[in-house]
Amino acid sequence: MNAVSVVIPTLGGEQLSSTLASLNSGTLIPEIIYVCIPEKMEILADIQGINNIQVCRTQEKGQVQQRAFGLVISNTDFVLQLDDDIQLEKNCLEQLVQAANRLGKMTAVSPSFINSFTLESLYRVDKISFAKKCYFFLLNGRKGHQSGSITLAGTTLGIDLLDGDQAEMESEWLPGGCVLHHRINIISKNYYPSKGKAYSEDLYFSQLARERGLKLYISRDSKCFVEPSPNIEKLNFQEFCMSISDDLKARKKFVIDTGRSRVRMYLFYLTQVAVYLTLKLIDNWKS
Repeated sequence: MNAVSVVIPTLGGEQLSSTLASLNSGTLIPEIIYVCIPEKMEILADIQGINNIQVCRTQEKGQVQQRAFGLVISNTDFVLQLDDDIQLEKNCLEQLVQAANRLGKMTAVSPSFINSFTLESLYRVDKISFAKKCYFFLLNGRKGHQSGSITLAGTTLGIDLLDGDQAEMESEWLPGGCVLHHRINIISKNYYPSKGKAYSEDLYFSQLARERGLKLYISRDSKCFVEPSPNIEKLNFQEFCMSISDDLKARKKFVIDTGRSRVRMYLFYLTQVAVYLTLKLIDNWKS
């Protein structure tokens, strides 16, 4: 059987409507969609008349905590964990299931993530200049840029559609926003070390999955669409500092736990600060 359930942690925003519409207009319709939302929060998305939705009220607020609630109660052969701001291409879910069947039960598979504005890979890296080579050396030493890897600094390098020609490409990590599991392998524990926004959650999920013996794959033919994060120069100084601080706390624990380089990690954040300040100065100068 290829029955699929979908688990969506959400705060009920209107973007959920597009995600649900993409799920229910595909070539493989989920048997049930668990919309996991904290108690007393209002669902602003239009879910009226959608028969395969089950709203699950959770006591805790947090992406990983809410997702875990839905994963525990799912009972289909396959379970898709999905963020509420991602839209699947029409045949994405069907092709993910086909890939999971080919790869075997000790696997998890994600689609290729596509920038919904440019329609190119979210992880596209243009020609690597000397400056970029220096940057990737800072992050990953002599290994430099390696698609699908977790660097020595504890950052992730995604797989571009142009990186290979295999149907499925093995990766050290998967974007937690869209992952198809064989139900026997679901990670239903709350593995995230803190509450609030789940910075670097992909790292913790992928590390735990690999420790359990799972192999992680990206499917070239399966595609989902997501808006990229806003450019850092769009943030005001307080927002930027809070974002950097929270992300650093989450990543630091991962880097220490996995024996990676704290020095490279701190250099990564110093680079982010330098880029932010430079872009802000340019923006102010132009205005």
